[in-house]
Amino acid sequence: MLTKGVLPPAVLDTVANASPVTYEYTGAGYFLTLRHASLPKERIVCDKPRVVGRSEGLETGFIVFLENHELTLECHAWSQNSVPETYRDQDVAIVAT
Repeated sequence: MLTKGVLPPAVLDTVANASPVTYEYTGAGYFLTLRHASLPKERIVCDKPRVVGRSEGLETGFIVFLENHELTLECHAWSQNSVPETYRDQDVAIVAT
């Protein structure tokens, strides 16, 4: 949803199947970075539409950063709760608002 109009679907599919370069859990959320030559070199921040994840009473937001042939997905809590380390393994309903 966040990269629509920025990355062609075929590029996004290829990148989504790449192995993560880094994964950093912060307690308030996480950063997941993927690298692929077909990603743009210039910095692009994809924060629209507002993408919300909901799971077990926790609401999270997402932002995608593109730069230096890398895609970094940021997931952060919008409530006072922290994001559990197991959040990526949970059933998360994703909606654009």
